[in-house]
Amino acid sequence: MGFSLGLFVLASATSAPLSSPAAIVANSNGSDVCGAIQAAYSAALDSPTTVHPGTVVAPSHNLSSLADFLPAYRNRLPLKAEEFDELQAQQPRYAWTHFVPSCQWTSPEKNMIDGAFTMTTSFSYPIFSLARTFALIEVSFYHEASGHGEICVARKTGPKWTAQCEPGWIS
Repeated sequence: MGFSLGLFVLASATSAPLSSPAAIVANSNGSDVCGAIQAAYSAALDSPTTVHPGTVVAPSHNLSSLADFLPAYRNRLPLKAEEFDELQAQQPRYAWTHFVPSCQWTSPEKNMIDGAFTMTTSFSYPIFSLARTFALIEVSFYHEASGHGEICVARKTGPKWTAQCEPGWIS
């Protein structure tokens, strides 16, 4: 994996430890949460079909404040400026820590494989637009002390979610 981190330094990971207990998705909005996450995961794997992860763990960090995203990185995301601004305003509402989704997946399982290693996966809680028609999600992959993450924008058309991702961080 060789890409420049110059654009991504402030894109996602923070070093602040998480302090609250695990958060589990309630069924009340689970279909949007799980649909957006599943679309983001599939896009992060460049899968031509919808898939879901095997092992999901709580993230080791919080998604950085969208206000801290570098302009060059923000411009690479598939969002209009006003959509990014809307998500930035919504971010405090979706600031869950130690988020682990509880989803009844509707797709085949496919793990991220990096070299010879099966990666574990974590997700930030999706930051939804007011109308819940698009969301921003960080998808992270880990194996021992290394990992990488993608920042994904999921969009809902009818009942279906689709997503596009950009590299977000690497360690």
